[in-house]
Amino acid sequence: MKEFHAPTPTFWPRTREQLSRLAGDGLLFGARITNSREIVGLCYLTADEREEEWEIGGLTIAQDFQHLGIGTFLVRFAIAHAFSV
Repeated sequence: MKEFHAPTPTFWPRTREQLSRLAGDGLLFGARITNSREIVGLCYLTADEREEEWEIGGLTIAQDFQHLGIGTFLVRFAIAHAFSV
């Protein structure tokens, strides 16, 4: 398992159930190592009830994989997804 930083005071923790729901809805995005299938980055996208305001959150990148553009890619992917729904 890759090492991630501990949450900061501004980090809104999500429960396993919330993350499972986001994944089931196609709103949890990740980056993984192809060979080992290890997850090295995650973020999610969620909307208000009317889908007028979107939140991108939970951006987490394993320490060994930071500063490689993975977080930027995940956020851009989430933004593109928000515009496509």
